[in-house]
Amino acid sequence: MRNIYDYINDIKTDTGPYTPETFTQLESKRWQKKVRRQIRGPKRLIYAACAACVILCLTGLAAGPFRGQVNAAMKSASESISRWLSSGNWEKDVSPYETVVNTKIVSDGIEVKLESVILDDRQLMITLTQKYPGKITKQAKEELESIRNNVNNGYAIYINKNRTFDDMRKELKNTMDKEELKKIKLPMLAAEIYLNDEKVSGIELIHPVEAEDGKVRVVYECELECGKLDMSKEIDTRIELQDAAGITDGKWFYEFKADGQELMADTTSVILDQEVSLPDGKKITITEYKHNEIGTYLYYKGDTKGLTLELRGKNDQGEIVWFRDYGAFEDGCGRFKLYQVNEVRAEGAENMALSVYFLQKDEGKEAATYRQYGEEFTIPTK
Repeated sequence: MRNIYDYINDIKTDTGPYTPETFTQLESKRWQKKVRRQIRGPKRLIYAACAACVILCLTGLAAGPFRGQVNAAMKSASESISRWLSSGNWEKDVSPYETVVNTKIVSDGIEVKLESVILDDRQLMITLTQKYPGKITKQAKEELESIRNNVNNGYAIYINKNRTFDDMRKELKNTMDKEELKKIKLPMLAAEIYLNDEKVSGIELIHPVEAEDGKVRVVYECELECGKLDMSKEIDTRIELQDAAGITDGKWFYEFKADGQELMADTTSVILDQEVSLPDGKKITITEYKHNEIGTYLYYKGDTKGLTLELRGKNDQGEIVWFRDYGAFEDGCGRFKLYQVNEVRAEGAENMALSVYFLQKDEGKEAATYRQYGEEFTIPTK
């Protein structure tokens, strides 16, 4: 089953006509500020009030004679998701949004350790490690090797309130070629997530990011559908994991709480009502700009199906900014995400002037080209 990144990687693009990126003196200073902040260390860690007694023991140990080892383990979990989010550009300080859980559960011989969870009002990110018994490790040698060599892009699963794990397994069998299905030897652990006792709907992007000695670290990026999560109170979180590939019958459950107001303290949100015309004659309405350490997003209402879109332009400092469309859900709510390399350019910006760019392939040419469409528009970012 192919995911969104597979399709994006297949696109041949020619971005030559677009202005090359340069780093200004102001931008260099902001990068230095980020580095200094990382050297000082994270502002705070939010510890989960986890139902499992393991986390209660860890919290107690963190204040006692073993606090060095425990704190080191918690720091390791935090750094793993921080590194993945940063994509090699800089270490992001995601600690204000993070609940460190560090809870192990063994089912059907597979040990799953939930390391940490990052939550804001529209998305949930989870990092965990999966440790497999020798039998699975031997069978899945090729898959483990591809993860180790960073050639495994992961996979995407659509989750909603009405679909069960059995539905996911049936869909996988129906959508994948039999030969491809036979090649899957590692369990594909999909997650059902409940926030305040309500099952969430959205897209679940599952990224295996590291592999060694039968152990795989996986990051789950769950994009919630249009309704924003109420962050004004404590968030009760419940996660259940099962194998969508049918290799194992294991089940893993985790429960904990997080303070919603604390999680959203460092998020900038600007409500918008910006109508934008598209090359196919349709229109979308950009409804919100949001920026925090997790990312920078433009949310919209409308349909961009069939188009490969980007929003390109500059911030009020004259620095290039570049958003990619990740598409809309069935209810017509979608988002554009700022490229990681441009993230530092969202800090301190008061507005951005943007234009629609769409991918078009001319007859007789091998490579498709992004072309500008329509008039430039300006959005406030503070």
